[in-house]
Amino acid sequence: MKKYLFTTLMVVLSTCLGVAQSNTTTQTGKNNVVEVDQGGLNNKAIQLQEGNDNRAEVTQEGSGRANNSQINQYSNKNFAQTDQLSGANQNTARINQGISGGSNDNENGAAILQQDFANSNLVEVHQTGVRNLSVNTQSGQFVTQNEVKTNQTGKENISSTFQFGGIIQGNETKIDQSGNRNIASVNQLAGEELINKHNINQGGNDNNALITQSLASGNETNITQLGNTNQASVLQQLNADGNISNISQGGNYNTAITNQTTSFDNKVDVVQGGNRNIAGLDQFQSFEAEAILLQSGNDNVGTILQNTVGAGSFSTNATINQAGNKNNATINQMNVENSRSDLMQSGNENNAFSSQTGNRNTNTVIQSGNLNLSNVNQNGN
Repeated sequence: MKKYLFTTLMVVLSTCLGVAQSNTTTQTGKNNVVEVDQGGLNNKAIQLQEGNDNRAEVTQEGSGRANNSQINQYSNKNFAQTDQLSGANQNTARINQGISGGSNDNENGAAILQQDFANSNLVEVHQTGVRNLSVNTQSGQFVTQNEVKTNQTGKENISSTFQFGGIIQGNETKIDQSGNRNIASVNQLAGEELINKHNINQGGNDNNALITQSLASGNETNITQLGNTNQASVLQQLNADGNISNISQGGNYNTAITNQTTSFDNKVDVVQGGNRNIAGLDQFQSFEAEAILLQSGNDNVGTILQNTVGAGSFSTNATINQAGNKNNATINQMNVENSRSDLMQSGNENNAFSSQTGNRNTNTVIQSGNLNLSNVNQNGN
């Protein structure tokens, strides 16, 4: 069998007096393309492409130094792009796509952009499987010490991380997706996004996870979805600091939505197992509030609203625990301090509602069986 070895190199190096640059390129296969454009100090670009019809583009320029971009692509028809521009210093962007020795058309795509005063950033993308896409963007003034890691296996998964605005510093984002057609997005917008941690782990098919932050610092978000067609959304905005939001869903067609706005040191935990369950939690102008929503079974709905919750001598708590089918529970706590509400239901088609206003109020509702109804309304102190 006639052996083909075809290598196409397009390397453009910007020259500058006293600038140290290095580039290492190794390609085997057919119709592979590499483009490298480096400017600044101490830049490195290392590419290895094995297979056919792969394309890698690396651009590093500006007054930055110690930039390092390494692209490894295997199998066929993968695309990778790395841009580190303007005042990018000590950045590292790694892309690894395909399977070594593989001969299939993987068609994975990855794009990384770090620009402006981007310092000490690390982005790693590792993709195996077919037609996965990863997009990472870090932009704005003083985008420093950020870490983004993405790992995708399976088919047609999409992940994206965006960090925009000034003083985006010390953030950590990790996305791990296995299965098919999963989507994970982390968006950090506006200024002073400091020391946030985001973790998304999805297994199964057709799951969707979204994390959005605006003017938020010191927050931690964890989303885990196993099963199929689950939806999870976390919003932290407008001086939402020190909050923790955890969502874990197993089963199919479950939905969880959490919103923390102008809130400090709050905690949200959502755990859902089964099918077609819906959980909604909203904390607005709340301090040291805790919300827990646990649902197992099918077609359950749980809602927790905590609005204008004061710090008090101990935290304000709300807990919903439902097991069975078609149960509905709602807790509404407004203008409260040092209060607690617990709704627990087992069985089918039960309804429980709790509303509290004031300070140092407590209520507990436990229902078992079918077609039960409870409504608790407490006002005052």
